[in-house]
This record gives sequence, C-alpha cells and structure tokens, in this order.
Amino acid sequence: MTEKLEKLQEYKDAGNKMAFNNILIEFLPQFRKVVHLRLRQLEKNGLIPVNMYSAQEIVDDVYLKIFEDFSDELIDPNRLKVKMYSIARDILENLKEKHFKKKISVEKLYRDELKELEEEFTADADGELVLIEDLDDISYHLDEFKDKILLLDAEQVDELVNGLDIIDDKPISENTSKKISRVYSKLPELSQSVVNHFVFGKLSTTEIAEIHKIPEEIVTEIIEKIKKRLKSIF
Repeated sequence: MTEKLEKLQEYKDAGNKMAFNNILIEFLPQFRKVVHLRLRQLEKNGLIPVNMYSAQEIVDDVYLKIFEDFSDELIDPNRLKVKMYSIARDILENLKEKHFKKKISVEKLYRDELKELEEEFTADADGELVLIEDLDDISYHLDEFKDKILLLDAEQVDELVNGLDIIDDKPISENTSKKISRVYSKLPELSQSVVNHFVFGKLSTTEIAEIHKIPEEIVTEIIEKIKKRLKSIF
C-alpha cells in the first residue's frame, strides 16, 4: 500500500483529485462507516439536525483537506490514517458546536463518561438493560418506549462483538443482537466514538488517543468498561 500512497504526491502535483481520492478510498475503505456512525449518533442525541448532513459530504471534505495539505509525512500509512480521522473528528465537532452551541472540555467529557460507565445496569421485564435506579422512577415507565432508534444492524453487531472479543465464536440470537445494539446506541458520546474507531476503524489505542486528544490509558479504560457492559447482556 505504501507504493500506492507514494503516488498521492504525483496526483496532487497533477491536480488529479479523482485518482488521489481513489487511493484514499482503497487505503481506508471503512472510513465512511465510522463517519456515518458518528453522524447518526449526533442526530440521535439531538446535537445536529437530522438529515442535514451526509457522511459522504464529510468524507469528501476530508479528502479535499488531505489533498490541499498533503505533505511527505502522509505517505506513512499510520500518519495518514490518524490525519484523516482527526480531520473528520474536527469537522463533526464543529457541526455539533454550530448547532448545540455548548462546548465541554474533553477532560470533563471523559471523566463524566467514565463515571457513567460505572453505573449499575439490570434487565427490565422486557429483557432490556436499564439503570437499577431508574426502575422505581415513574418517568422511566412512561418513556420506556420513547427511544427505539438503534444505530447498529445485525451485521454491525457481529462486528462489534468480534472486534471487542466479547464472546467465543457463538451465534447471537436476534433478541440478543437487538439488546447489544440498544446498549451501544445509548453509550455516552465519546465512549461510542472511541469504540467506533477501535472496532470499525481498526485503529490502535495510541491512534485513537491522538485523534480524540485524550490519554491512551483513558482510551483503554473506556474500551474495557464498554466490554464489561456488553458482556452483562449474555
């Protein structure tokens, strides 16, 4: 792949954006999937308007930025990978701030999320995981069917389970798959983004830490807490 990446400078000098982009597509075929999941998460959480932006538009913006700012260091596959995901993160964060108009420090975000990931869950009458403290809350019973948006389909659930090495190679029932998708869909914002990059983006904890601008040990801790939460389903 490095030989193909060396052609990026040639295509940049020739102004050939199509050939340039085709190499990026081949280099990171899973890139659009990660962007799409993050975009849907922001929509689901009400942080940006639904259907106002598309994953492809954001991916195209990333490709353009790479084309415009291309330098020799990006011939290194690891540097190029981190650069692409970092640009995508910045674009999505800017969209969130544009519509949500509230900025929270990254440190506060991950500390709050680590605390949230420690909360105790149990299964309700329908087998859904809920906070233990919510079971006696009347608002929970009034709104229990309010949020049915699931961000992962069955194939993506399988990829998530395999990527996190949660269980041995065993078939997952349709009911269990839906539970996993629901728990994933309710993960805190940063935590979900971290697991997206780890599982679907195939990135290392070091790379994820650089992209999200957080300590690597926090990335590892988030991943382990998510694995623990998902294992509680089985």
